[in-house]
Amino acid sequence: MNEDAVVINEAANIYGVIDGVTSLKGIMIDNITPGKRATDAVKATFEQVDKSITLNNATELANASIQTEMEAFNIAINHPKDRFQCCHAVVKLHDKMADYSSSADCVIYTITKENKVTQIVPDYSKKNESDRVKYWQEKYPGVYASNTLPEEMIEALDNAKSTANIPGGYSVMNGDVNFNQSYNRGQFELSNLSHILITTDGFFDIERLGLQKFVQKLIHDGLDAMLEYMIMKELEDIEKIHYPRVKLHDDKAAVLITL
Repeated sequence: MNEDAVVINEAANIYGVIDGVTSLKGIMIDNITPGKRATDAVKATFEQVDKSITLNNATELANASIQTEMEAFNIAINHPKDRFQCCHAVVKLHDKMADYSSSADCVIYTITKENKVTQIVPDYSKKNESDRVKYWQEKYPGVYASNTLPEEMIEALDNAKSTANIPGGYSVMNGDVNFNQSYNRGQFELSNLSHILITTDGFFDIERLGLQKFVQKLIHDGLDAMLEYMIMKELEDIEKIHYPRVKLHDDKAAVLITL
């Protein structure tokens, strides 16, 4: 079940990606994962708003849609881990500027006409996540394929999720109103840009080319070709050694805007 999604709202000039948070306990709500339910609710909100709305307001409405979704299923919230969750990165294009909002580890890159690549948000490296996954894989071989996670791991995950949307923690869409003060937001100029690239963390520099070469190759080859290549590399690494990850194929979503 792919918990990632793209946002395409041409009427409002809003574009981006959403990354549902996978439940490592295998929880399903009416045969759909909580991460996908969060993603679907957020995608629908971003794609239904009209041009008059600000991106910040659209972002906060999208977050509120998760709370509505949880209430529809009478989900009891005793801890942040109990919430449906996703992260996002979206832009709203204007004539000379773009607004952006993002949370957790979804990424926005800008590419100038001189091919200079800048990572707007977040201050994040795919290696951080890979290192965490590798640690658990080495300590508990086959842990992500097992039906039951070690108590130590569950406690570590729950402790991490308890910092969601609080000072010093991380931002994540989960229906909590505290998200409205924690997500990334801002603007950047469009005048000297040739492209904007928006990705979830599953769409990354798998060849370790470096940011500049990776983005240039992606623009040259196209998103579909890069997607197929990344899946092929993951299939070759079926033991998840070279690219530590939870699933055989890490969920992926990307939007490339050509200006």
